[in-house]
Amino acid sequence: MTENAAHTPDTTPYADAQVARDAAAQAAVNMRNDDLVPDALDRARATAIRTADAAHAEVAAAARAARDALTGPSRADVLTGRAPATADQVAVATIQRAQVQTLLDHGRTILDVIDAADENRVAALLSMVETLPDVLNATEPDALAVELQDRLFDRLVALGEADAVAAKQREATLAPLAAWAAVLTESENGGEVTSGARSALFRADEVGYQRVFASGAAYALDSRAIARLRSSQL
Repeated sequence: MTENAAHTPDTTPYADAQVARDAAAQAAVNMRNDDLVPDALDRARATAIRTADAAHAEVAAAARAARDALTGPSRADVLTGRAPATADQVAVATIQRAQVQTLLDHGRTILDVIDAADENRVAALLSMVETLPDVLNATEPDALAVELQDRLFDRLVALGEADAVAAKQREATLAPLAAWAAVLTESENGGEVTSGARSALFRADEVGYQRVFASGAAYALDSRAIARLRSSQL
């Protein structure tokens, strides 16, 4: 079996950029200078925030580039690549489908069949997913079909199939990159980070999430004052 050893990207610079931008924005709000009249002080504050936003935007662009540069097979590539393409493969798939149906007719569950399948049986099951009785009778057939396809993919990984293992590794590497790209992009120039992006970051990089969204500094941000200075024409 091929070992599934995914490369974990260093996402510290992304968390650093988010924390630094927010800290700089709060420092700008807190800026005091008795030598400046109020309008001039607000201009200095706004300039400091825009400078911090520009540096943050550069890191957001770098995160998107890192995400987009990641190569390798996807889960969809692996699954569609199992479709029979030759006469011999079609013949094998036909035999496997008949055997699967016999197992199901004799009380085996579809999960039992998947978890014991070899590569040929996985390929046959992939062609059967949408017409399986469990799927056709499900309250949400599309969702169940996806769950079964994911389980079949995991079975290919467990079998050590090289393309499946590579795709699994790619997913593990991609997840934190994609999550940070989303968070940094959505928060450019003070934008609101959606709950979906936050959740994805928590799952992919909990340490980074805690630094950005659950620290004392995050709760101490004067968001209204920062937004006012960002939107000012000073």
